[in-house]
Amino acid sequence: MRRASISILAGLLLVLYSLPVAAAPRRQAAQALITDPQSQAVLRGRVNILGLASHPQFERYELGYTREPVGSSGWVFMMDNRSQVQQVGLLAIWDTTTISDGTYALRLRVIRRDGNYDERIVGQLIVANALPTETPTPEETPTPTITPTTRLPTPTIVVEQPALTTPTPRPSPTPTPTPQMTAAPGTNQDTDTLSLRGLARSFLVGGAYALAIFLAVGAFFLLKAIIDCLWRLAVTRRL
Repeated sequence: MRRASISILAGLLLVLYSLPVAAAPRRQAAQALITDPQSQAVLRGRVNILGLASHPQFERYELGYTREPVGSSGWVFMMDNRSQVQQVGLLAIWDTTTISDGTYALRLRVIRRDGNYDERIVGQLIVANALPTETPTPEETPTPTITPTTRLPTPTIVVEQPALTTPTPRPSPTPTPTPQMTAAPGTNQDTDTLSLRGLARSFLVGGAYALAIFLAVGAFFLLKAIIDCLWRLAVTRRL
């Protein structure tokens, strides 16, 4: 009988041990965090302050700022809020145009119901409303390299012409008229007659020379044209 009771008790203990034990509810962790802005950030105008503010005994959270170095002046109260921010979200909007340019620290306090608090401080925040906005330097676009196209040389056709054996005519020098002697007084009529005859003779001689030169040059170009024509006919027959 005792053995049966012991066996039943052992079985009940085994069943109870195998049953899953319900986990105790996890206690909410305290969080006081500023995710933006971060240290070395340059602030201008209205700035969104993002972060977390929560606690199991949450009462409220407060934000404040001070000029660095921290402790050189008191903290300036910015705002407080009685709503928890359990996920990263907007804590407040900071209007930096109401303060002078410089380096500041930002403080978040999560205050509990017992009066104690958790806090987070972000320093080296640069307020620069009076300075111009930095303009990014445009990147230089590389100049494309033009590759020269290789061109084949154009063959030059040389046409040999036969040498001309006809000498080039040269113009003959115009004879210089002989100066006439001045006649003595009383012989003006004879002198005028001789002068007119001399001019007529000179004019005829010059015209004859000019005509001869003109005929010689014409004969030269005519002969050259005949030779060029014969040469072209010979080349055409060869082709």
